[in-house]
Amino acid sequence: MDERNKEKLRRIAQYTQEDFNSEEDVKFKFVVKLLECLDYGEQDMDFESGRTDISLKNLPDECKVIIETKNYNFNLSNYQFISQLEEYCRRFHALIGVLANGTELRIYTPYMMGKKFEESMLCIIKR
Repeated sequence: MDERNKEKLRRIAQYTQEDFNSEEDVKFKFVVKLLECLDYGEQDMDFESGRTDISLKNLPDECKVIIETKNYNFNLSNYQFISQLEEYCRRFHALIGVLANGTELRIYTPYMMGKKFEESMLCIIKR
């Protein structure tokens, strides 16, 4: 990882609750900045497409990724948020669905055989 991205990650890690006044702040200050560190540009992101907050473009159809942002510190275990993400994953045939609230990312897949969506979390990444 280059020094520029390391510095971006340091800034992301230093955010506090005061830096996030809305879901839009979580989207642009946390998720978009993190995606940029992973070499995604805004041209690779589709905002509010079909009501999902962010979907990644320029991926093979079988590798769709959608991202739902929530207000800072909202509890991502909330069934309503997980259910909404599940609906979007199924509607858009996404391989990966991400919930983010400024403090963590939760990554799900709707394709775990024999598991309910809420049991299909692949990982939690805490800031």
